[in-house]
Amino acid sequence: MKQDEIGCTQVWMKEDPDSFQLHPGCYDSLRAAWMKGEAFFEGRDCYDEVVTIKLGQVVAISHSTPEVRRQARADRAADKLRDGDA
Repeated sequence: MKQDEIGCTQVWMKEDPDSFQLHPGCYDSLRAAWMKGEAFFEGRDCYDEVVTIKLGQVVAISHSTPEVRRQARADRAADKLRDGDA
């Protein structure tokens, strides 16, 4: 996955338990637009495709580095082993 190589900006929307990922370089401008109460944000995903977001639906954003993504993947694998789902 490209996000594992470069990291990503994760975006969570109202009434959707899953996040979607934007290019990590979008974090600062997305955060600024969201904090200013702007209506929309246009950025790029990790594969350089254009994404337009209705910011009123965003409930959280985060910046994940490749290292954070590796740690999260290792935690999920450990959880599966512990729970016997492997």
